[in-house]
Amino acid sequence: MKAAYLGPWGTFSEEAACRWMERMKLSGELIPCTFIPEVFIMVEKKESRCRNCSRGEFH
Repeated sequence: MKAAYLGPWGTFSEEAACRWMERMKLSGELIPCTFIPEVFIMVEKKESRCRNCSRGEFH
């Protein structure tokens, strides 16, 4: 599985994405994105999943 997140490597966003994948017992690749639209494009292409920390998972 690929998981896209906003921000470069070494940021809190990367740490949160990594912890989420561990908690969900998922393995795969974390993909850093520079802009929010990049994250949504990856989700639209089904190259990544989308999760909002306050609302849960959606696709």
